[in-house]
Amino acid sequence: MGEMMQFGPFIMRAVTEWDAQFKNGLSLIDSSLSQELGAARGGRPENISTVEGIQRELDLRHQLSERRRSEIQQLSSAADQFYGGDPLALTLHQQVNKAILRMGRSRNQEEIYRLAQASHEAAYKRRFPVEALGRLNQQTAALRARLANVQRAQAEAAARAAAQRAQAEAAARAAAQRAQAEAAARAAAQRAQAEAAARAEAERAQAEAAARA
Repeated sequence: MGEMMQFGPFIMRAVTEWDAQFKNGLSLIDSSLSQELGAARGGRPENISTVEGIQRELDLRHQLSERRRSEIQQLSSAADQFYGGDPLALTLHQQVNKAILRMGRSRNQEEIYRLAQASHEAAYKRRFPVEALGRLNQQTAALRARLANVQRAQAEAAARAAAQRAQAEAAARAAAQRAQAEAAARAAAQRAQAEAAARAEAERAQAEAAARA
């Protein structure tokens, strides 16, 4: 019974230590992710001004997210083993009760303590990839929104360019049609002038012939 009564304080001390470590490490998650992303880019600068650049950033975050999911899965098997679930989701009273049940089935108290400690340690370690995955999900959502904006801007620019091309082509066709009409009008006028001159010459010749007769 004495060992059981010591379990609560034992876990509380361990939890307090791990919680402090988690909070200290939490402030480093953003910088750690930035370093990982920088290494994954292979020295290339981040480019989120083009569709290709944004898609590359999304692919990199997908890769990091898959790593974090794998880490979470590996840590979960150890974290949930002793209590049958996440120890951080249990109250201290619930933890002690589950530990008492385990102690009742085992005479090796040191083993019980070791398993409980391993479960809590893995649960706290799991919080880091969980937090990192949350940050990556936020970044991914922001990048997808930016991708949609860039694609929309490109589509609008393409539509404007197409409209300008269509307008220029219509203006060119209209100018060509006007030029053709003007050329046809000039040709008709020249023909009419030539015909009038020919008639006048014929009339003069006819008049001269009549005068000589």
